[in-house]
Amino acid sequence: MPRPKGLPKTGGRQRGSLNKRTIAQQNQTKTIRQAAKEAGSSPLEYMLQVMRDPATEAQRRDEMAKAAAPYCHARLQVIQGGAEDQINDKKPINLLVVARQVALALHLADKQLEQHPSVGKAQQFPSSTEL
Repeated sequence: MPRPKGLPKTGGRQRGSLNKRTIAQQNQTKTIRQAAKEAGSSPLEYMLQVMRDPATEAQRRDEMAKAAAPYCHARLQVIQGGAEDQINDKKPINLLVVARQVALALHLADKQLEQHPSVGKAQQFPSSTEL
């Protein structure tokens, strides 16, 4: 028979209580920290020491290697695109278009100087001998 609406849930495991697996992990963590503290080394040094010890069980050595890996090696990430995209995220520059734009700008500047010669002289910088 279902529980009537408005009645709180009763029975079962209480919120926040730990299961067997969590308790085992916490105990193992405490053991590792205590052993590292007694040895006077950091947790990373302890993990590497256990990992390199041939007398330790293979499963425990594997766990220590997995735990120490993020602190010793960078995680590889997937990079999209080719080498050009890695260097410059913008569109590649078309040199022919740039050359045409520069030539057009120079041509227009020459035309303006022909029409207004005094403008070009006023904007010229003095040479090093004139200073």
